[in-house]
Amino acid sequence: METDSPRSPEAEIGHRVEDLWEVAQPQLSPSEKLNSCFEDIPVAAFPRNHPSQVVYVCSCLSLLQQQ
Repeated sequence: METDSPRSPEAEIGHRVEDLWEVAQPQLSPSEKLNSCFEDIPVAAFPRNHPSQVVYVCSCLSLLQQQ
C-alpha cells in the first residue's frame, strides 16, 4: 500500500529515474539506459547543495565504483 507522505527531493528524483527506466528502450545497455533516464530530467529538478559543498562525479566511473 502506497502512502501520500511527502518525499525528499532526492526520493523524487529516484522515483522519476525508476519510472523512466521502466519505459526506456530495451535494446540499450544498462549504462545507456541509465544515461537516457537522467537526460530526461532537467538539471533544475535536482536539489541544490549548500554553496560550500562541492559534489564531483567522474563521468568515466560507473555508479557502483563511486560508492
